[in-house]
Amino acid sequence: MFGHDTADGSYTGWSSWSEKPFNRLIWGRIERARAIARANAIDAGSPGFNERVMLLSTTHFGLSSPVLNIDRERRAFELSEEMLRKELEAQSLTEQITLVNSNGGNIVSAELCFAPGWLSDIGRLNITAGERLQRFGGVALGHHEDGSVAAAFVLLHFDCEVHSCDITVTNDAKPGNYAADSTLLAGDLAIKTCEHGEILSVSYKGQRIGGKDFLRSFLSYDNRNYPMTAKRRRALPVAGALQGLRIEGELHLPGELLPGQCQYDFFTLPGLEGIMLRAHVQYPYTREDYAVSSATNALERFYDVHWQQAAPMQLTPKLPGELHVVKRNFAHEISDFPVASFRESVPENENLDSFNHQLTGGFVGLSNGETGLLLANARQISGSMAHCPMRLRRTNGQDIVQLNPFGTYNGRQRKHPSRGNGSICEAFVIVAPQSRSLAPAYNGVEETALVGLFGYEGLRPQGELLAQVCAVADGAVLQTPAGSPVRSRAAAEDYVRFPKTKEARGGQGKRRSVLMSGAQSGPLSIAKTGLRAFGHIVKTQRKVK
Repeated sequence: MFGHDTADGSYTGWSSWSEKPFNRLIWGRIERARAIARANAIDAGSPGFNERVMLLSTTHFGLSSPVLNIDRERRAFELSEEMLRKELEAQSLTEQITLVNSNGGNIVSAELCFAPGWLSDIGRLNITAGERLQRFGGVALGHHEDGSVAAAFVLLHFDCEVHSCDITVTNDAKPGNYAADSTLLAGDLAIKTCEHGEILSVSYKGQRIGGKDFLRSFLSYDNRNYPMTAKRRRALPVAGALQGLRIEGELHLPGELLPGQCQYDFFTLPGLEGIMLRAHVQYPYTREDYAVSSATNALERFYDVHWQQAAPMQLTPKLPGELHVVKRNFAHEISDFPVASFRESVPENENLDSFNHQLTGGFVGLSNGETGLLLANARQISGSMAHCPMRLRRTNGQDIVQLNPFGTYNGRQRKHPSRGNGSICEAFVIVAPQSRSLAPAYNGVEETALVGLFGYEGLRPQGELLAQVCAVADGAVLQTPAGSPVRSRAAAEDYVRFPKTKEARGGQGKRRSVLMSGAQSGPLSIAKTGLRAFGHIVKTQRKVK
């Protein structure tokens, strides 16, 4: 059975064009709208259903590289904001703050937003919910201009399964002394760090599944990699019973107009089997002076063509043996496929620069059949149906898969048995702008994402651990009384922000014809490839005659 996901995209549909930050903003809004509709026990009859269906068009997630046409982008903003506004306005007002946890389970995760000035410090946040609540914890997701907390991600651990609960939220807790723990333990999962902001090891049940290269952040620009620099470990401000640490660093590129920075918060709550990772990345901003233009196909945007890869938090698990990609789709079905199938079908594909999973509903990971590591994406915060591109490398008979959540890879296209001498595929890379990297879409973007790391036994997750993974991935829906300082996030509030872009219409910049706007550059290289492709076509036609 064919167990992979394919879609409209580069690398013959194995790497999605939806890896752009803009697509994650739109998809994140869709996820929030679906969650609200699910909490209200409706779907097709929900107020924003029509806008949701229109947003799923490939007009917004398909052929457009490296950025979306500016008019289409504006329309997607309008549709998604209208969809979410309708869903939020249709929510029933409650007498108390309520969390609707559609999945059930004893772990509940949610996002709470606060009025300006109400929560001066995340450590002052307090949540109670009767005797059933064992403990809670929270971290800040953003701040108002006055420095007060604008939003928080909270985890609640109950002593029983919870589908809906009333909670009391106050700002009267006494902040503790925030500490930078060097080691985080969550059940059988452990992460050790050093004061210089490096992860030293990751282990599950005493087995080492990650080393010093487990987490790497870098940008590829003009054929060179630029890693995160000035790394350091800091104390993490938290609420309740959370334990955690913060790693900070900087991202720089040649000729940058504005520098970049990274902030990674690792934390866990007693009773949770996983370790959460909040990633906040401000990408550096570089000059944008390149545009694709023709009479029939124009993005109407400038961008910096030198951006090639974005890896905000590349993860490299070390799992011996035959590796399987494990994921859940949007019908809540869990499936897997062996990465060996790539080379077994086409031997030249034992190393792949990029492949993705176009129907990923909340979590994806790797397993060797005995031990696995899952990434549960808090998809109401930010998400995509293909949010985690991967890279395959085979070394000394062992497959190594690198995971790049909320990033994009670039490199050589896939090989195919029907490719002939390969010159036609190379010619496609010359003339097709969609073969270019999506990395220019990250230029100057600010993005926050939240994932949970869970170790487990076997090929696919099961039981209580699976319930916790789903609790983190799906999240609860917040319902609040009128006038409460605690509220849901507004329709136009997002965790993806963009710099002011220049429209290509009438502007100054380098314009290139669509026929010469592909990933391959250089007149000599283009001429050689074109001659090979033309010669191959002539030779093939002679054989047919």
